[in-house]
Amino acid sequence: MIRTRYLRRHFIEDAVRGFQPEGKILEIGSGETWRYVEGSLTVNRDRSAAPDVVCDAEKLTLEDASFDAVLCIEVMEHTTSPPALLSEIRRVLKPGGRLLLTVPFVFEIHDERDYYRFTRMGLEHLLADFSEVSIKPNGGVFCVIFHFMRLSLAGRALFPVLNNLGYLLDSLFPQSNPRITLGYTVTATK
Repeated sequence: MIRTRYLRRHFIEDAVRGFQPEGKILEIGSGETWRYVEGSLTVNRDRSAAPDVVCDAEKLTLEDASFDAVLCIEVMEHTTSPPALLSEIRRVLKPGGRLLLTVPFVFEIHDERDYYRFTRMGLEHLLADFSEVSIKPNGGVFCVIFHFMRLSLAGRALFPVLNNLGYLLDSLFPQSNPRITLGYTVTATK
């Protein structure tokens, strides 16, 4: 049973659990509140997130090839230059280092710095310099429909039912490459 208020959060938490990074780990856009991996180094441009390092992810103040894994969870839509962000991630990853990236596709505006949405094709293009790229959709049409129903007054109270119903229907009528999804989970290797 899905208990998260935001169905996107369910997919994100599932992706983080499945990633299981080892070694020296960097979390971009994280901090004390949103640290996913114990012992990781967190980077955020927002001091209030209480990151280990305050800097812009498009211009990381970290050494080349210094991390075994990078987590970039729901950050890329908030950067002014996704290619610059991915270039910096690739720069700080060791050869063979792994990336876990999540991005929204059909999702409401959720911040004053919410600039982009990404398609599968756009992600493939942006990650062309990485290898072993896997792009997994986060739900399909039913997850999207029930997610937006959740935004209504009645939906706020019924979100557990709506989230689980959308997830169940997408499981019963799966599409390998849905044309509409809440977002994507990406894994890639340098």
